[in-house]
Amino acid sequence: MLDLQQQDMFNLGMLRPETAKATKAARATNATNATNATKAVNSVCGFFSDGGRLLRRCTKPTKHEFVKLCKVTALGVVFMGGMGVTVKLFFGMLLRG
Repeated sequence: MLDLQQQDMFNLGMLRPETAKATKAARATNATNATNATKAVNSVCGFFSDGGRLLRRCTKPTKHEFVKLCKVTALGVVFMGGMGVTVKLFFGMLLRG
C-alpha cells in the first residue's frame, strides 16, 4: 500500500506503478536492514553490559589465594615441561633405532 505522498505523486502522474512497487520493496528492505542493525547494536550493548557487570563482581585475590594460584601454575609448567622432555627423549631414541 502506498503512503499519502506516494499516492498523490501517483495520481499526478509523477510516479509510475512499477516505481511505486520498487519503493515499497525498498522500504521493506530498509526496515529489515534497520531491524538487523538494531539487533547488532543491542548485542554489542549487551556484551559491554555483561562485561561491566563482571568487572564489578570481580575482587582482588587474597594473599592465600594468590600463593595457591602461583603454586598450581608453577606445578602445571613443570608438569608440561616434563612431558615435553619425556616425549622428545622417547622419540629421539625411537628414531635412532
